[in-house]
Amino acid sequence: MQVTPTTLNTIPQINEYNLEGGVVIRDKTNGIGKAIFSSELTEKHKTSVYQVFINNKKLVYPTCSDPGSSMNILFGGSLNITFKQKGEFIKITEKDESSKSVFYVDFNKPINKIAYAAYTYIPKEITEEDAMQKVESLRRDFPNFEGEIAIYNRHGVAVFGCDGNNYALYWAGPHQDKITKIECSICARYRDGGTSIAKSKDESVHFQYFFDDFSYYLNAETAKHISLAK
Repeated sequence: MQVTPTTLNTIPQINEYNLEGGVVIRDKTNGIGKAIFSSELTEKHKTSVYQVFINNKKLVYPTCSDPGSSMNILFGGSLNITFKQKGEFIKITEKDESSKSVFYVDFNKPINKIAYAAYTYIPKEITEEDAMQKVESLRRDFPNFEGEIAIYNRHGVAVFGCDGNNYALYWAGPHQDKITKIECSICARYRDGGTSIAKSKDESVHFQYFFDDFSYYLNAETAKHISLAK
């Protein structure tokens, strides 16, 4: 059943149930969030595997380039999965024997009507002044980093540039004061195509710059450019 954003304004019922594989589900979203046990993936990974859906749409990482062909985010060996409303966001908390993962889903922003991005923070609009303050902290803390492109949107502030002989990405989430270096799986400039791209290893941060039309994206949403001129 599809639901509308107004459903989030109703008083949630707490529904607790168990799924095959042993996980305990605590749903405080009136059925908007749900988990499904996958026997096929459980057999493949040799541990209980669950797929999570929000409003019957799959979850993908912000680094996902094609939600249509990408696989749902998987939880493995889970003991508890909790769905809870936080304003216009759905908070997903997953616990296994040794760790806890927390994701936030913007209920009002599905991707191509088929998926939601799962963030490790709650997106928040920030001002250019806030963004510049974060950039200044980067200059103070990492004076040897040569920033080339700085952008911001509700997903924080990202600065792409050179760290010695290698490209690097520095990022601060919208609720963080200081920018830190991100460990990336991809961090490169493709001169022939005029594109700069960086993806964090944990798949939570995605930076893109396209030279052809001077467009900037942070976590797949349009971002504003900040001048790095001193």
